[in-house]
Amino acid sequence: MVACDHAAGVWLIPLLESRFSIAEGFDNWYTAYSFFCLCLCACLFGIFCLIKFVYVQVWRAAISEFIVTALLVFVNTAGAITCLQAGFTSSTAAISVITFFCLAFFILGAAPASGGHLNPAITFATVLTGFCSPARGLLYVIGQIAGSVIGALALKVVVAESVAEKYGLGGCYLKNTIYSDGVLQEVGIEPGPALLAEFVFTLVVLFFAFSIALDPKQFQVTGPILAPFMIGAVIALMSFMSGGLMAVNGGYTGAGLNPSRCFGPAVAMGGSLWDGHWVFWVGPFLSALAIAIIYHVVPPHHVELYRSRSDIFTQIGNMIKGKSSSAPA
Repeated sequence: MVACDHAAGVWLIPLLESRFSIAEGFDNWYTAYSFFCLCLCACLFGIFCLIKFVYVQVWRAAISEFIVTALLVFVNTAGAITCLQAGFTSSTAAISVITFFCLAFFILGAAPASGGHLNPAITFATVLTGFCSPARGLLYVIGQIAGSVIGALALKVVVAESVAEKYGLGGCYLKNTIYSDGVLQEVGIEPGPALLAEFVFTLVVLFFAFSIALDPKQFQVTGPILAPFMIGAVIALMSFMSGGLMAVNGGYTGAGLNPSRCFGPAVAMGGSLWDGHWVFWVGPFLSALAIAIIYHVVPPHHVELYRSRSDIFTQIGNMIKGKSSSAPA
């Protein structure tokens, strides 16, 4: 972000100097208003690193996130539906195994092009901690959401309509309607407990994602091959644990752990999949905010490796320190 701020100055300061001069002054309100708008644009340009939007590699990475997320949603939800259709003794365990292999391979494949986020919660957390610029993060999230919708719509075309309706196209939901003793009942979990589960399980995923893949020193140990499999294993484990809650609260699919993964089937199927859908967004984004605060307050022991970061909290801290040091004694 520091480089972006400098670029903003290079582009916009000459523009301001050519538009206004000290001799002219602010002759009228229109001049003052124009100057204010240009200054505001300059600030926003620097803060959000909008110059990143012109980089071809950023768009290529975002397109990679779009394509791989679409494939991931298609394959992963197809695997979940297959496990449910097969009638395994423990469909939750079977789905977790499918999730492990899908995530490990897709993260491994997407990592060279985009870093293999494939999850808006991970992207948001990396933006807050300075590992990803806001412009890149915005394009990533847009690509992930669009990819999820495309993948879910493609799966809906392939899967029989009765199967898609029965399993909600492998989507995420808090409650479901079932027949029990000849009576139609709605079973599941309330939004409050579901939000807490989403927050905690996603926080665990983000903690290990940062510790394994985003920690420069730890990444030297795990490497580019082992890290995706370890992250996939953590997500599969959290999916299994949260999915086990279905045994007590039948109808709850477990923690989504990935907002885009839940969004695609909800768009494709609609209906009850939108009930409480906000939980699968708010929970992970709260987890991303929490992990960012943790990394700022309690940084890793090898802090020197992180001094080059330009996260939002560091930017704010430097601004405050700068103002304090410049204040008269």
